[in-house]
Amino acid sequence: MTRTLPIIAALSASLLVGGFSAGVQTRTASAAVAEPLAQALALETQQRLAAEFASQPVTFALGGTRSWPAAAGLLRVRGEGTAGFGEEGEATATIEALSDPRARRWVRLEYQLL
Repeated sequence: MTRTLPIIAALSASLLVGGFSAGVQTRTASAAVAEPLAQALALETQQRLAAEFASQPVTFALGGTRSWPAAAGLLRVRGEGTAGFGEEGEATATIEALSDPRARRWVRLEYQLL
């Protein structure tokens, strides 16, 4: 499944400044990607978690995020964060994604809950 990135302006490596996007928290990381891409990653992960666990409340806070160029103009993105499941507790999430900045879409986005 591919989705359009909500915002994907400056994809050059820059520090991620703490902020909020649609209720999804993003935090500063040492090797961070541009804030719009990190926010898009957090939002997409939140939406996929909510779809998978539709019968319970789900929150997602994105922690560190890194990116690097891949073949054919694509961008590999790796992140980690915390998924909250209300009274059920929390789980660490690792995210591996492939973004197409020109088409403004996710080519692949997979997460694993630990």
